Amino acid sequence: MGSWVLLGFLEQFDVWVDRDGPDQDLQLVVMSWIHSLQDAPYRDAVRRLELSMRHWFAVVPESSDGIRAATCLYQIDPEANEVGCDVIATLRLPLL
Repeated sequence: MGSWVLLGFLEQFDVWVDRDGPDQDLQLVVMSWIHSLQDAPYRDAVRRLELSMRHWFAVVPESSDGIRAATCLYQIDPEANEVGCDVIATLRLPLL
């Protein structure tokens, strides 16, 4: 399978930056992770069945400062080869 098409991630990234005010290092970590989704959207993600079969939740690797972490809720459509972002947010740890 080729690269997945990413939808809405840049818009949600901008919303996250405006809302949560992450520093530039964390912004680079999250942007790098977003780009990695083109090749492996299921990696390090957990399906959110209470939302739908297509919803996935991930803690962005290397984004935790021990108190908070960058997270993302997104949808994977395997038939269309698309990954759509619902929200990027900074959440307090621990995540349940």
